[in-house]
Amino acid sequence: MQDAVVNALMDLARRDPAVLETLKLHIGMGLRGGDGGEDGHALRQRLLGIEGELTELIALETQDGNQGNYDAQFEKLYGEKVALKARLVQIQADECHAGSEQARLEEIFAKLEKLRHRPIGFDDVVVRQMIECVRVLSGERLLVCFRLGGEIEVSLA
Repeated sequence: MQDAVVNALMDLARRDPAVLETLKLHIGMGLRGGDGGEDGHALRQRLLGIEGELTELIALETQDGNQGNYDAQFEKLYGEKVALKARLVQIQADECHAGSEQARLEEIFAKLEKLRHRPIGFDDVVVRQMIECVRVLSGERLLVCFRLGGEIEVSLA
């Protein structure tokens, strides 16, 4: 069974480099949120705008006895500010997570590149990093599913 798993890893490593690069690109886009996601810069710009509006409201509030006339506007802007700050924190956390996932992806592809040029024996660490699961199809066939996506059917013989 170990030899069959190693053969599946070698088959994956020997695949056309262009196919692997395309796979890498698609996975990377998925990690970055291929839809473009929210723009942290735009949120920061809006926060600056809110700060300016809040400053203006405070100035208006302190003029000519307008105490309380702008409370609803102030509350609305302050609520938006709090929500935007929370969203920015979430975006930064997501970017950090995507960065670590991208580093992990780079590590997996570097291992694949090494496998392409030299055969390996069974290595539990490599197997755990690169293989999602192994399914037994029959007494002679296995289906090896990779963490990168895709699967290869291999023979136990």
